[in-house]
Amino acid sequence: MAADRLKSLASRALGLWRVVKLFRDVGHRGIPATADHVRAQTTRILDALDPATRKVSEINEAGYAAKILDETTGAAVAAAESAIEKTSIVLAHSILDEVLSECCQISAQLMPENWIGFVQERKVTLSDALRTPANDIRDQLLAEYLDQLSSTSRNFGKRPKVCRASRRPQIELAALIDMNLKHARA
Repeated sequence: MAADRLKSLASRALGLWRVVKLFRDVGHRGIPATADHVRAQTTRILDALDPATRKVSEINEAGYAAKILDETTGAAVAAAESAIEKTSIVLAHSILDEVLSECCQISAQLMPENWIGFVQERKVTLSDALRTPANDIRDQLLAEYLDQLSSTSRNFGKRPKVCRASRRPQIELAALIDMNLKHARA
């Protein structure tokens, strides 16, 4: 089951990475058309200037219209390239988060003993401790912890909501495991 899940994850990760590359390719191929569009808009604006303004601009700076066209188009191309780069990073980060979250889930499923340290101080209700096997409680706490890690990462550092205090009796996971082991031996 875990091996199949890893294969599926690897396949999905490669597919998602192809999406990032495709996005970048489409973005870059669209830049020449964008540059042409900006150049045409700027030309219309410059042509709309009254003749006196155009003449004064050319007297003050030879090649004024050509310079404005080149600078405006260059700025648009630079902004488009920057947007593609930044958006690609955000998209790739999101994909990486998803892949890493699933890797952690698979790892916790295969080797829960390596993850127990992250949840051993968490509390469970006495009623849950009495009616639920220790391994099931461990798995539930690990799943909650991994969900919390995943949501924290996706929200770029936002911390999970603080749990409200409960009036229900609480005990530590270590005590629960001890209690279940003693109960199983009896």
